[in-house]
Amino acid sequence: MSLAAAIFGGTAPYLNSWLTSRGTPDLFTWYVIVLALAVAAAAYFTQETKGLALTAVTDTPSETSVSPG
Repeated sequence: MSLAAAIFGGTAPYLNSWLTSRGTPDLFTWYVIVLALAVAAAAYFTQETKGLALTAVTDTPSETSVSPG
């Protein structure tokens, strides 16, 4: 997580300055939109683990069994 923040967040001001100096500031807006969509897709497909012992989580949601408790 920290590596992604360093790569994408740390270079964002430089990328914005470079694209603006080239006369294409709209490309930075699209860069941010694409990254936001990628994060939203990753969050959507991430399995929820609230209330589960992390050792009980499997690779596929259909195999996860949760006992009422």
